[in-house]
Amino acid sequence: KLHLKTTKKLVPHLKKQFADVNEERVERVVQTRPKDVYPRKKENYYYPVFSNHPYSFQMDLLEQSHDREADKYPAFFLIIINVNTKFAYAFPTESKNQDTIFNLIKDFVSKHRVISFTCDEEGAFQSNKVLNYLTERKISVKLINEQRHSALSVIDKFIETLRDMNTPGVHSKHQSDDPKYRDFTSARMEKLVKIYNDTLHTAHGHTPKEMEDDIKLEKKFIIRKLYQLNRRRKITDFDLKPDTYVRYILPKDPKKKHRYKVSPEAYKISHKEGNAYVIMARDGTTKTLARWRIFPI
Repeated sequence: KLHLKTTKKLVPHLKKQFADVNEERVERVVQTRPKDVYPRKKENYYYPVFSNHPYSFQMDLLEQSHDREADKYPAFFLIIINVNTKFAYAFPTESKNQDTIFNLIKDFVSKHRVISFTCDEEGAFQSNKVLNYLTERKISVKLINEQRHSALSVIDKFIETLRDMNTPGVHSKHQSDDPKYRDFTSARMEKLVKIYNDTLHTAHGHTPKEMEDDIKLEKKFIIRKLYQLNRRRKITDFDLKPDTYVRYILPKDPKKKHRYKVSPEAYKISHKEGNAYVIMARDGTTKTLARWRIFPI
């Protein structure tokens, strides 16, 4: 490969192998060759993570270490967080079977107004018992597969924050890798969740507790996010149509050297699932990706 910027510099090198080559022919080849593709600034294509209606929740299971002290640390916590207000709940449980999780969800729904739940494909969440119960109460459930886990970024970030908060203080005699800070006791979890709910959140400029207690604040947040989304939709290629050919940004892996930042092959958009796009390869295999990870070619 010759990495030369001008046709004039390129021609003498080519003449060594092709005697009849001239500047005009080289220029024509250079202008028509496929160009390297680079994605635009991906932040412009993020969908703001919010719900367009109040009383929308995400839920997940936080699993603790298998070698924990069972008499001190619950096996799991059912984590639930309001998507807009960021007000969070954590319920300890020793099992994640469908009956146990069903009872926890049923108890939560009986005490709180719920319009929708978003969660991953955890077995208990997609059990008929849970889904039928929620459907009967006209509560919608959106199941997110592994490829689209960014749609659960609110609860993922909250769980990450809990783990960051569960560290020894300045005057503690323990190190950060001590088993005491690897898992959560029920009392410790309750304390951390309360601190989180009473702390100013950068997403909306209020504490989750203030947002939860004032529906007007949540509605203002929704309006602001809808305005932000509408501005982004004005980007020419923000919304892509089926049959558009695209490439996608490859995930980063610090253990591997990247030859490409984007997929070498092109894919065709099959259809849209919520805010995500299903792209299809020539052999019929598909991937479901967020908008910011794909770009038209």
